[in-house]
Amino acid sequence: MRLLLHSCCAPCTTYCLEKLRSDGHEVHGYFYNPNIHPYTEFRRRLDAYREYCALVGLDADVDAEYGLRQYLEEIGGGNEGRGGAGYRQGGLPLSFLHSPGPPAPTRYRMPSFSFKKKK
Repeated sequence: MRLLLHSCCAPCTTYCLEKLRSDGHEVHGYFYNPNIHPYTEFRRRLDAYREYCALVGLDADVDAEYGLRQYLEEIGGGNEGRGGAGYRQGGLPLSFLHSPGPPAPTRYRMPSFSFKKKK
């Protein structure tokens, strides 16, 4: 099965990728996480993710836009109602990998990618 694996950083990707590949899945990565702060941490995670993908041969799309300002505007600075805002920002629940869920919200920035056909 072909899967898109959302990743917030390289360390969180390691086990998931290893497990999915060992189960025979064809995995394509997607880095997106607008709520990382400060910017230097965002850049460290982004750079480490790119390096990890190159190391393990993971094709991946990367959203390199630092989206903290938009994320904070979406959640309104408070804790009430944050769950929906986080989901609308593009976070997928873990169950997304295991069962068909609701269609992605319209504001979810799904990357355009294609899997290479095996020869």
